[in-house]
Amino acid sequence: MGASFAAPKAPPRDYFVPNFGVDHDIKMTELNIGEAEQQHGQSLAVEPAAAPIKRNYFVPNFGVDNEILATQKDLAQSEKLIGHKMNAESLTPPKPFKNGYFVPNFGMDNEISTSLDNTKSAEA
Repeated sequence: MGASFAAPKAPPRDYFVPNFGVDHDIKMTELNIGEAEQQHGQSLAVEPAAAPIKRNYFVPNFGVDNEILATQKDLAQSEKLIGHKMNAESLTPPKPFKNGYFVPNFGMDNEISTSLDNTKSAEA
């Protein structure tokens, strides 16, 4: 029989959060903006939000794309040429990689060893 556990206690709510004022990074940013505005004689203004995006508008149908039509034509020619119709559902997915196989350790490669020796010599 499984062990029974008590429901966890709810986190505290409506607790006091102190207000330490404006963050010093925000104060510095506001100072830098003020200095830049004064230096360049322009003020930074936030633009109002753009109008809402139009929805449910008419989208014209220009038919099948030329590249799709060309691909369909090429596929039909290839199927006719080889006498076989392509069937995407019959394609078998690749076999998954085998995990947990033995990997031999032949030690450090000679070229790596030489490279490390050369690095030590150059650093010295």
